[in-house]
Amino acid sequence: MEMQSIKEALRYLMGFAGPSGFGSSSTADQVTAQDSSHSIPPNLTAIITGATSGIGAETARVLAKRGLRLIIPARDVKRAAEVRERIRRESPTAEIVVIEMDLSSIASIRRFCARFLALGLPLNILIYNATTAYAQSKLANIMHAKEIARQLKEKGVTINTVHPGIVKTGIIRDHKGLITGKPSFSRA
Repeated sequence: MEMQSIKEALRYLMGFAGPSGFGSSSTADQVTAQDSSHSIPPNLTAIITGATSGIGAETARVLAKRGLRLIIPARDVKRAAEVRERIRRESPTAEIVVIEMDLSSIASIRRFCARFLALGLPLNILIYNATTAYAQSKLANIMHAKEIARQLKEKGVTINTVHPGIVKTGIIRDHKGLITGKPSFSRA
């Protein structure tokens, strides 16, 4: 059984589709493409941290394309505004609000929360994507999601956490020693 798991992991890393129909080379557009069995309810609001580059920016682009209202908290509001304009070129009717927030400052987080609440919008989806210490932050994210899920289970709230695997974004693009492309394996 362990050998089978290793084979499945290697197939995934090489881009082959798994049971979901998606693999490591699947795009956000492909994963979120609507089919007759799934539709996105109207008027959903998503807050996406880390949406000024990489996975966060791609997530924001695709969710806007699918009709979600986006709130982009950003330390660098100029960069966030550039992402918003890039998204609007593809999705002109996209509703995207940029609000300044620095996740390293509790005062900044509180200001963000007050500004968001003043908008009077629902919070349907929170995508916590901003990070610097990759492995540690991903583990912390998983543990945090498990605890929140436990606490909110009785209220019917669903909490998910997703680890994208190794993706060539700015956080690892220039590092040596990581398998970041399609690997090739040979027998010694």
